This record gives sequence, structure tokens and C-alpha cells, in this order.
Amino acid sequence: SHQISAAGQDAKAAAGVKANEEMAAQGKLEHEVALVCFSKALRSVEYWRAKAGEKRLDSILPSLRLLREHAKKLDTEQERIAALSQRIQASKARYRSSMKELERISNTIHERRSSGSESEPEHEPVPAGSRQEV
Repeated sequence: SHQISAAGQDAKAAAGVKANEEMAAQGKLEHEVALVCFSKALRSVEYWRAKAGEKRLDSILPSLRLLREHAKKLDTEQERIAALSQRIQASKARYRSSMKELERISNTIHERRSSGSESEPEHEPVPAGSRQEV
């Protein structure tokens, strides 16, 4: 019993080590991708500095920052629109389901009336003494 427990603990430890190694490999890959992106951005900045000149870049930098802020706001609003669209779709589905259920109830009532069973009560009668007056 003690050996099984130790073997189980060893298996859990090995699984934990493997998971940590996989996470480290994933982190290393993400780091390498980020470095490549950074290097490309840096080369782009150097290219445009050489092509346009430092003064010209400094003059358009405020506009670029403003554009970036607007792009962030636009992204936020697009995410909000997507979330609202999902809520709308869910509401429409609930509405359709409710309408189908109402149609089913209506059809059942019409069928009962047309078959001559309208005199049968839909629910058990409630004894007069058990009703609560509001």
C-alpha cells in the first residue's frame, strides 16, 4: 500500500515536471516570437528615420499616438458590439422558444375546445378555505 502510494506520488511528480517543461518551452517560444516582432519594429523605425528624417517623424509622432489611442477605443467598441450581438442572438433564441411554447399551449387549448372537452378544468380546483386573499 505504501509502495503504491509512493509510485503514485512519483507519477504525479513526473507529470508536474513534464508540465513545467512544456510551459517553459511555450514561454521560450513566445519570447522568441516577441523578439522577432521587436526586431522588425526596430528596423522599421530605423528605416523611416533615415528616409523621412528625425524632425519630420517628431512632427507626426503626436498624430500617430492619437491614432493609436483611437484604434484602441475602436477595438474596445468592436469587442463591446460583439458581446452585445451575442446577447441579442441569445435573447432572440429565448424569444423564439417562448413563442413556440405559447403556440403549443394555444394549439392544445384549441384542440381541447374543438373536441368538446372545454368543460374539463385545466387544473385541480383549489378548496375555498385554502385560498389566500390579497
